[in-house]
Amino acid sequence: MHNPLVDISTINAIESLYRHGVRDPWAKQLAGEFADLCIYSDTIRYSITVPNANSDVQLLERPSLLLDFIKRDSGLLVPATRSTADPLKLKDEYLIECFNRFAAWARSNKNTLRKWISLHNEDWIQKQYIARVKHEKHEWSFSLEALLREPELATLAKELGVVQHDICYAFDLVLRYPLYGELAGTNEHYLNHPIRDAFLLPTMKREEGKPPSLAVSFKDTFRQFSDKLSQDDYTVLLHELRGAVHDYGLHLVGPGEFDKEIVRELAAKVALPPRLRASGKLAAIGAGIIGSLGAIPILGPFTAVVGGVLSVSIALWSGRLPRTAARVRWLKWALEWDIEEQAEKRE
Repeated sequence: MHNPLVDISTINAIESLYRHGVRDPWAKQLAGEFADLCIYSDTIRYSITVPNANSDVQLLERPSLLLDFIKRDSGLLVPATRSTADPLKLKDEYLIECFNRFAAWARSNKNTLRKWISLHNEDWIQKQYIARVKHEKHEWSFSLEALLREPELATLAKELGVVQHDICYAFDLVLRYPLYGELAGTNEHYLNHPIRDAFLLPTMKREEGKPPSLAVSFKDTFRQFSDKLSQDDYTVLLHELRGAVHDYGLHLVGPGEFDKEIVRELAAKVALPPRLRASGKLAAIGAGIIGSLGAIPILGPFTAVVGGVLSVSIALWSGRLPRTAARVRWLKWALEWDIEEQAEKRE
């Protein structure tokens, strides 16, 4: 990947993992997908709305997660701006058709939309929105006056149990999807927040592009454990992985073009969370390893496990260990990582 685009809604979604309060419904998925962008991209452009064309991005409210990345890798994330000084306008017939599609999706995903709206009503996100989008003369990026006169808006708001303003806020965000797609460019990847493409807008066609060809994808790994990290841990780990991938030259090869042992070394070096091989579970428990690592805190020493308890516990335990286990050298023989499976095409 060279210069992909990510939107601020995606960054806010990931940051919600590390704040007290509501979590974005897509937060863990996006934390994984953003990980690959950070590890492999030359630079990442983040789309950001600005009050006017002369606005200084450095002075605007931005997600703290974004600022943490910029402090750690100053050249990795660069802004791609779009002014909201003048609201955009759709023809009324397109506006109503778009809203009808949005309403149909909203009725089928009530809990998801309510949760997303609740998150975006929190002060830390509203503060950004007010600084960048909301103006004295208009509330949203698009002119929605015609929609405000439609009884369907009030009906949908009542069904969802939210105010009409929140429906317009979410709808306005979806309408901006083609704008950011155009900003990304035809040959660059755009990591959008999934709410933006939950349904097709009129005149749009969905063409599934090929996913970026990466030697090793880390998105599934981060999807599994990103919520167990702190925000600082998340940014530090991505910084370390980016460096390690470049050190091992994995950014220059394709899928299956590397030794499996390279992946094991990389995973241990940055302490990705491992799991015990199936053959190593019983031996590890018998040696008293598990209790010391905290993987199965309910189990005591091997001698205390009697009857059918041991077999039941092994069956229920996934074999996953904390990150600290990755750096226990004498345990390495019994460890494996999910990303190793991506090297098996070569074998």
